Amino acid sequence: MKYIVDRIEGGIVACETLGKHKEQFSLDVLYAGIKEGDHFEFSDGVSVFLEEETEHARNKNIQLLHSLFEE
Repeated sequence: MKYIVDRIEGGIVACETLGKHKEQFSLDVLYAGIKEGDHFEFSDGVSVFLEEETEHARNKNIQLLHSLFEE
């Protein structure tokens, strides 16, 4: 299943799926260097960072932010 990291607090990673289902993981079961906004897949106890999906989402958010301040 694919997830998006919402926040990381005290060793707990709060995530949601693309369908907005919320779930939490222990930080120690996910890949090293995980950060807020990352997209990853978790299956059979293994997490995989989805670099292209993460970068696409970040670029989309930056474009949206810039459009809010354009005249």
